[in-house]
Amino acid sequence: MDVYLEAMRAMPFYGRQWGGMLENYLREDVYLLEDGAVQPKASAQGLHKDLDLHFLYSMCLHFPAMSCPALFVRADEGLIDARRGHIFTEAETEAIVRWIPKGQRLDIAGVNHFTLLLNDHNPLAGPVKSFFDQYLR
Repeated sequence: MDVYLEAMRAMPFYGRQWGGMLENYLREDVYLLEDGAVQPKASAQGLHKDLDLHFLYSMCLHFPAMSCPALFVRADEGLIDARRGHIFTEAETEAIVRWIPKGQRLDIAGVNHFTLLLNDHNPLAGPVKSFFDQYLR
C-alpha cells in the first residue's frame, strides 16, 4: 500500500493537491491482498466501457430538455498539465452552459476533476450552497 500511495502521490494530477481525503479515496479504490500487494477494484472491462461512453456518447443531447436550474462546475486544470487532459475548453464550456436552459457556470481554480472533489479544503461547498440557496428559499 505504501508503494502504491507513493506512486500515486508522484502523479502530477494528484501531488500538488495531496491530502487526507484523496489518500483515503485511493486506499478504498484498491483491494489489499494477503501478500501486501494492491489490486484495483475497477475492472479493465469497466474502464474500457467508461472510456467508450466518455468519447462516443454526448450528454449534450439531453441538456436542452432540462427544466431545472443546473450548475455546470468546471475545474480549471487538466490532468496532464494545467491546460491539457480531460478539461473542457472555454468554447466547450460556454456551449454547454448555453445548451442548458437554466444553466449557470462555476469555475473552480487550482484543481482538476479529481482534486475538485477529493480536496481537504472543499472548494465546492460554499459556491454550491449559494447556488441552492437561490432556489430553495
